[in-house]
Parts: sequence; structure tokens; C-alpha cells
Amino acid sequence: MHGKAANLSGWLNEPYVQDVVIKMLVEAECVLVLRDFVCTGCIPISSANRVLTRLHDRGLVRRYRIPMHRPRYCHARKSCITDGAIRSVFAYQWVGG
Repeated sequence: MHGKAANLSGWLNEPYVQDVVIKMLVEAECVLVLRDFVCTGCIPISSANRVLTRLHDRGLVRRYRIPMHRPRYCHARKSCITDGAIRSVFAYQWVGG
């Protein structure tokens, strides 16, 4: 890392965030979504997402993609289109290592 990124590395990768995320995953009886980490663990969304992505890349966490359909408003028709928008929600499970 160079310049400002080197100065921010300790702040962006605070070890307590990873410790909280790992503890929640290990103790969970079911899969967890990002909202569980944010609401229960009081972790910022970006920090939890960063930690979960790194753990998934290392093979310590299994990630499931769940497609979520939601209505989308169409201005031309002035109505809602059922299942018009699809977004993905990821669920995470600890596999250990």
C-alpha cells in the first residue's frame, strides 16, 4: 500500500470487527445475512461486508446467493410490475478451517 491507503489500513481492518463476525458465525445455529451482523453485532455494513468477503475468499465461510424479487414501479404505466426487480441477498455459514 502506498500513500493514504497505508495510513488507513489499520482503521479499515480493525481486528475486533473480524472477531465479532467470526464469533457470530461460529455460534450461529442457522445461516446469517448481512443485516444480522449489522443489527446484532453493531458493525457498520461496509466493515461486515469486507470481512465476510475476505473470509469467503479464504474458504472459511460458505456463501449462498438468494434471489429476491420485489415490485418495481413503472412510470409509463403508472403501476407496479410484480417481480420487476431482482436483487441478491447473500447468506453466510461458517465452515471452519
